[in-house]
Amino acid sequence: MNFNLTRFRTLMQREWLQNRWTWLIAVAALPLIALITMPFGTVGIGPSGGSTPATSLMLLPWAMTALVCATIAWLTTLFSAASLARRDAQDRSIEFWLSLPSTHGEHFAAQYLTHALLFPMGALAVGLVLGLPLALTVVVKVLGAASLGAVDWAAVLSGLAGAVPAALLALLVAAVWLAPLVLLIMAASAWLKRLGIPALVVAAIALYNLPLTRGAVRPLWNAYGAGIEQIMQGAIGVFLTSSLPNLKIDGDGLAGVEMSLAQFLAKLGSMLASPLFGLCLLIAAACFWALVERRRRAV
Repeated sequence: MNFNLTRFRTLMQREWLQNRWTWLIAVAALPLIALITMPFGTVGIGPSGGSTPATSLMLLPWAMTALVCATIAWLTTLFSAASLARRDAQDRSIEFWLSLPSTHGEHFAAQYLTHALLFPMGALAVGLVLGLPLALTVVVKVLGAASLGAVDWAAVLSGLAGAVPAALLALLVAAVWLAPLVLLIMAASAWLKRLGIPALVVAAIALYNLPLTRGAVRPLWNAYGAGIEQIMQGAIGVFLTSSLPNLKIDGDGLAGVEMSLAQFLAKLGSMLASPLFGLCLLIAAACFWALVERRRRAV
């Protein structure tokens, strides 16, 4: 059966219709709580807080709210991965979905693309929307309402325009880099049901500690974790470098965090050119095949 874009888009729309409220609550809850409680709390800006430019202070909570929302979206995807592969069997809708003219591969591809890429990107957009009133509240609380007139909005928008593409790129790379982890959780849950996660945990601990395997597994796992860390640090670094120059927080500054877009691209390029990335693709492909095979057997 050939790939059909309309059919694939329908499968993605299904994911949105089934998960939209969970996604919106998960992503929007923390910024809304912060916005509601901000007038009653305190904001610490170190000894030189009084002289902090209103423009930089406007950008900090705005940019970080967007990144936090995208991170929450990814954590939500990771926590929900175990239930995704078994969802149709649990709600007894699998016969209906199997009767439609769509392939098993299209089903899981649409599911993963929606949860691992479009959802975090949408969360980033939600964070940018909610981050604006939160940033305005921070500026007013720290510097007073009169300081809003000192905000250079051209610089604010320019800073975000340079930072958002880096965040979107980081989310795209994360969707590929984390595919083995998410698809492995889904495959284990599809085949072993409730025992999937415990079996993965036991297998991971054994492989990480057994003398015969730890020499190979530990370096790979450490390198994989370092890749995740580079993606997160790079996105944060470019955000801060693009939008928050010379801002000092608690007197410590941002030394060691700043990163230009060119440096971020170089790091991502080295990650994607590494043998570990090839191994990630192989593991992701094997897990995807296992998901398709398990669904085929359910026919």
